[in-house]
Amino acid sequence: DIGGGGVRFSCDTLLSNMQEFNAQLRLTPFEPMIKIGGFVLKKTFYKEDEYLFEFTQISEKDRNLIIQKCIQIEREQNKKY
Repeated sequence: DIGGGGVRFSCDTLLSNMQEFNAQLRLTPFEPMIKIGGFVLKKTFYKEDEYLFEFTQISEKDRNLIIQKCIQIEREQNKKY
C-alpha cells in the first residue's frame, strides 16, 4: 500500500516506532530509484509485522511520480471491475 506520503509494508525484523530510515524505491524495473527519508510508525491496529514508513524527505518530483503511478494502477484495477 503506497501513496505520496508513505508506504505500508510487512517486515520480519522488529522495528521501533518513530525509527528513522533512508530508503530507495523503484516503481518499475525501468525507472531510476527514488530516494526517500522518513520514519517508521507502528499502528496498534496493524498486524504484528506491519508498519507504515512516512516520507519526510522526498522531492516534489518524486512524490508526484509516486502519485501518478498510484493513479495509473487504480485506473487499471477499475477497468477490471
